[in-house]
Amino acid sequence: MGRDSGTQHHDREDEDDFSVNASNIDSLLINPFGGKRQEEMETLIDNFMTKTNIEDIYKDTIRKGAFLAQDPEIFKHGNEVPGNLRLTQEERKALEREDPVHGRKWDQPWILYALVGCCSLGATVQGMDETAVNGAQIFYQYAFGIDHEFSAHNLNHNSGIRGLVNAAPYLACAVLGCWLTQPLNYVFGRRGTIFVTCLVSSFACVWQAFANSWEHLFVARFVMGIGLGAKSATIPVFSAECVPANIRGALVMMWQMWTAFGIMLGYIAGVIFRNVLQGDTPQCRSIRIPGKSAGTASNSDLLTLKCSLNWRLMLASPMALPLIAAAYVFTLPESPRWLLSKARRPNGKTEYYTKAFHSLIRLRHSRLQAARDLFLMHHLLDGEERIQRQHNRFIDLWAIDRNRRALVASLIVMFLQQICGVNVSK
Repeated sequence: MGRDSGTQHHDREDEDDFSVNASNIDSLLINPFGGKRQEEMETLIDNFMTKTNIEDIYKDTIRKGAFLAQDPEIFKHGNEVPGNLRLTQEERKALEREDPVHGRKWDQPWILYALVGCCSLGATVQGMDETAVNGAQIFYQYAFGIDHEFSAHNLNHNSGIRGLVNAAPYLACAVLGCWLTQPLNYVFGRRGTIFVTCLVSSFACVWQAFANSWEHLFVARFVMGIGLGAKSATIPVFSAECVPANIRGALVMMWQMWTAFGIMLGYIAGVIFRNVLQGDTPQCRSIRIPGKSAGTASNSDLLTLKCSLNWRLMLASPMALPLIAAAYVFTLPESPRWLLSKARRPNGKTEYYTKAFHSLIRLRHSRLQAARDLFLMHHLLDGEERIQRQHNRFIDLWAIDRNRRALVASLIVMFLQQICGVNVSK
């Protein structure tokens, strides 16, 4: 059920009268209910219930959640809530857990930690995909004829090819993978995008293990980069949209920690598989040394199983982790914010509001907390839409001081990370 025409007209008048500028952006995106009287809150609640068509049995819970979204400290003043409502003991205990000083903020539903675990697994996949090639390139460069030659021309040519093959996933991320993030999320949702990109990553790992030329390996790694780009942009967002605000920063930053863990696993895989069969023996090495003859093995010999199984296993080693992530991502709740955004599309269905509410119920200790976060998310999306209608996001990236400072700081950090060799050395 949509809103009646009177409500739509009232909202449109409010939007037309509201000019978004730097001084009131905070009021839209931080506390959209600040300074509102009880009567105004009641009107917002009634409009919300009409628009979302959430079952009437949740109406009192939604009302309490709305007033709690306006004043998160309201429960500290007693069990009374505006609108002649009262908090139950279970609701009060759930809110007391969130207290930053005396509460237990890490006491969260197990399904929330399962979701964070899936996101961490996706980050581990990301890191392992990046470094599994490290040990493998020591061997396949001779099999593919792109090893070091001692003429300046060949040295530069082969070094460029090796760099191109190694960098293929990052090239794919830049030119295609990251750009596919929005359309993939629009169609498949957060969970669906993670599922698809994990399958792409796993398939590409197997594919590159069967490569018989550097061109073949380049294509396989390029396809892997398509999955890496969309996955790396989706998983942190999925985590941030599901995690409560009081622990959001810590859990979202786990992406960095588990990516580093995956980088370590990629190096370990290189050590484990190095001596498989005869891959690291003199018989399977063709290394040119000045003043000595070349190795006895030809390129065709180096592609046989006894000489190539070691580096093929290194390249295939990350294939299992994305399959595990894909296998259980759909057992987790979908992002409530994504469900709300889907309900708000021109042809969106109100049932997605109910799905978002039930998703939050699974991710929170109480229905009251779920109602609070749902009501707040909905009105924050209202604020974002108003800003987008009156502002150009690209211009705001540079024109608004805090956006520009954050962008410049991020660019400097990422540039220095690359130039100092932290990633380049891989």
